[in-house]
Order: sequence, then structure tokens, then C-alpha cells
Amino acid sequence: MISMSLSRRSLVRTLAVTAGIAGLLSAQEQAGSIIGSVTDPNDEPIAGATVTVTDPKSKQTWEAQVKKFGNYSIKDVPPGSYLVQAKAPGYRPFSLKDVPVEKGEATYVDIVMKKQ
Repeated sequence: MISMSLSRRSLVRTLAVTAGIAGLLSAQEQAGSIIGSVTDPNDEPIAGATVTVTDPKSKQTWEAQVKKFGNYSIKDVPPGSYLVQAKAPGYRPFSLKDVPVEKGEATYVDIVMKKQ
């Protein structure tokens, strides 16, 4: 009887974990992403810049740091229209409105920042 009880507990835990993973994967499939690069006018990467995506309705934000080679990726963004902004020391802020995100798709936003 004890081994059966442990076996049931293990089964319940396994099912709970499986359901959680399936729910998480389903949520990710319902979202899209915004990816791209951040460079200066000479096409040099601006590593360390911050890219922020904002939902103008809910004010929810997502943020990414630009990598060494100038690339960034913001994942799990629900479908909708967003404001994309970038900032980096020594550069003028960048802002782009009405960036569309579709279910399961990547939206590319390549950002060129100008010196202040």
C-alpha cells in the first residue's frame, strides 16, 4: 500500500509538471518576438544599449541589453502594437511607434542611433 501511494504521488507530480510545461509552451506559441540590431550610422554595433518594448495600452514593458555584436531579442511578446525605444550613453534616444507583433512571428527592428 505504501509503494502504491508513492507511485500515485509520483504520477501526480509528473502530470502536474507536464501540464505546466505544456501550458508554458502553449503561451509561447501564442506570442511573438521583436529582434534586431542596434548600430551607429557607420554600422558599428552599440553594445550595452538598452531596448525597451512597451504596450501603450497596458504599459507592460520588456527590456533587453544589446549584445557585443549589436543584436538584441525580446521574446514572449503577445500579439499587438508596441512602442520600441532604445537608449545608450552618448547617443540620441530612439523611438518607433506602432510596431506590430503577430502570433508565432518575429518582427525585425534594426535601430540606427545617432550621436548626441
